[in-house]
Amino acid sequence: TPTAGKQYTFHANPSSVRYLQDIGADAVSVANNHTYDYGETGLLNTLTTLESAGIAHVGAGRNLDRKSVV
Repeated sequence: TPTAGKQYTFHANPSSVRYLQDIGADAVSVANNHTYDYGETGLLNTLTTLESAGIAHVGAGRNLDRKSVV
């Protein structure tokens, strides 16, 4: 569910992570103004998708101690 009050929200199918794999991305930043478009559930799904694809992420995490996984 989109976060209430956001004028623009973005959502991608988790299978789209293959495009990052196809270009050889080793790590991505999730620190941006759309990271929380779909709330905690959306953020956690994004992190799980990236981790399952073997792509490290920085800029957000499951808690303050896990802001990045590199």
